[in-house]
Amino acid sequence: MYCDNCKTSIVDFHRNCSNCSFDLCITCCREIRDGSLPGGEEVYKETFVNRGKAYMHAEESARTKGTARTRGKLTECVKSSDMNPEPDDSLEGHVKLKSEWKLMDNNSIRCASCGSGHMVLKRVLPENWVSDLEGRAEKVAVEFNLFNDPVPLTQKCSCYNSVGSAKAGNNNFRKASSRDDCEDNNLYCPQSKEIQNGDLEHFQKHWILGEPVIVRNVLELKPSNFSWEPEVMSRSLREKTNSKTMKGSGHLEVTAVNCMDWCEVEVKIVDFFRCYMEGLMHHNMWPKMHKLKDWPPSDMFEERLPRHFAEFVSSLPLKDYTCPKFGFLNLATKLPPKSLKPDMGPKTYIAYGHAQELIRGDSVTKLHCDMSDAINVLVNIREVPVDGAQLKEIEKAKKRHMAQDQKEMEELLKGGNQRLSTEISVLNNNLKGKECNVFVPDNCSSNSAGALWDIFRREDVPKLQEYLRKHCREFRHLYCSRVEQVSHPIHDQRFYLTLEHKKKLKEEYGIEPWTFVQERGEAVFIPTGCPHQVRNLKSCTKVAVDFVSPENVQECMRLAEEFRLLPQDHSAKEDKLEVKKMTLHAVKKAVDFVEKLSKSQESNNGNTKPVCSKDEPSKGGKHKTRNGGKGRGEGGKGANNTGEGKSHRGN
Repeated sequence: MYCDNCKTSIVDFHRNCSNCSFDLCITCCREIRDGSLPGGEEVYKETFVNRGKAYMHAEESARTKGTARTRGKLTECVKSSDMNPEPDDSLEGHVKLKSEWKLMDNNSIRCASCGSGHMVLKRVLPENWVSDLEGRAEKVAVEFNLFNDPVPLTQKCSCYNSVGSAKAGNNNFRKASSRDDCEDNNLYCPQSKEIQNGDLEHFQKHWILGEPVIVRNVLELKPSNFSWEPEVMSRSLREKTNSKTMKGSGHLEVTAVNCMDWCEVEVKIVDFFRCYMEGLMHHNMWPKMHKLKDWPPSDMFEERLPRHFAEFVSSLPLKDYTCPKFGFLNLATKLPPKSLKPDMGPKTYIAYGHAQELIRGDSVTKLHCDMSDAINVLVNIREVPVDGAQLKEIEKAKKRHMAQDQKEMEELLKGGNQRLSTEISVLNNNLKGKECNVFVPDNCSSNSAGALWDIFRREDVPKLQEYLRKHCREFRHLYCSRVEQVSHPIHDQRFYLTLEHKKKLKEEYGIEPWTFVQERGEAVFIPTGCPHQVRNLKSCTKVAVDFVSPENVQECMRLAEEFRLLPQDHSAKEDKLEVKKMTLHAVKKAVDFVEKLSKSQESNNGNTKPVCSKDEPSKGGKHKTRNGGKGRGEGGKGANNTGEGKSHRGN
């Protein structure tokens, strides 16, 4: 159930029109009474101009004779929904609705949807359900002294010395940044075997601080006859699909994204996977990067690829957090059986890659921030050979791109836009090749390297947003057109910070991300609220699953409110996670479990342990949560059923 105004999920109390079916959340009601526009900013539309292929490749001499033909070709392969959409009448109506919310003489709210009804207070949950649960939870907390944790998890772990630096010779740390006077330049990166053998508390000491964690060698125990090669996945998918729908499956078309113009194209699945292994070029030998979009669909992963699903779940480290069905510390598993579940994955990300940064047309997942925690496993890589002739053409094209960038900036500056002076200075710095002062991993060219990650700290987000707003015109998006407007610098997903931009970001604002290379068989844990971007160094297949950890549930709620304030037509607008509802049911399950445990111990004089169930933690050793609780037991495997929501996840 969602608020019809701001798209936020409704957990309990809300208002409903006495005349029509319009629902309004309590927060929107409060904003109406305060006289503010409820539910976010006004609707906006940005137009990206399609100047044709010659413009995208900075081939000025070919622009006149090639533009019309190129435009026609692009229009045929691009889905209309991903070009410049037509105005949505319902959104214009929403703006009108905002101006018509009024308080009646008796202080009730008149419905702006039908104009005649008034908003009546209603509830979803039974009377006193929340207050009774709160009372039970407080009683349990007092009884077990949960508010007085003698050993806070925020205390530094044994990896650090007395001055807060990582101990020398510690192989479970990986340098990822070069921030001055900071103790978090290194990331915890244990072996999968160590984590599986019960090092949960060590993980938690880093996780509670909002730090990413890299787990190595998670695919080590997979069967020798099992393969994550894309062609094997494709064959398995075809075998499990209805023969009628898959007749002539070799010619089946899938949707991919062209990373040059960020438009969707239809490609034959066999052609996509052939180019995954052999490479693909534009007409001028510039690498053509394609990314598969939602293939196979996440709601069909378990059904269509049962063996791959089982192997993926069995290889997941820290299943108490990551198991999508029975994770004891995964709040997403606590919803009632009949409740609609958000789509937490698994989901595949299959895309081409190129070792050197192209700047224009790179195979990237642009900067974004997920609504929940996530674990991303790199299961397959394939290096595409690039010969000397192509490398020469790439360097020539880069020079053309750079000259085009500088010319456009100078023209805009001549037009009286003084705001662009700083952008010109950035381009000049790029041309001079100024020495980089941000951390660059030294294993980008290793045989097992697959993807380059940049993950920003939560505390650096305000400065990151300020930088992106200031320099937005230096970035390109659809059709390689410049970004002219910014609704939200991160949630818009229009920016990828190149090495030069990361340099400039540190020079101007003193911040830099954790930067590291994900190698095959490594799992990256991404905490909620940490903006991140990814660039493929080779053709890569990644599989990711979302989860909601107790440590980060408060950050999930903060993000839900942030998404609520986005414009009505924003792609990240809807509260698809329903974290408040999830949290309430997680608290109920925890209280039920502790009360049952307490009664069982009382009836047996504390001498007999209760029987383990799927609601108990796995056998990975003692589990110490932030509030000091402990437990043992068995976990499980599986994935949640698909619900109507879909998680807002990137790479």
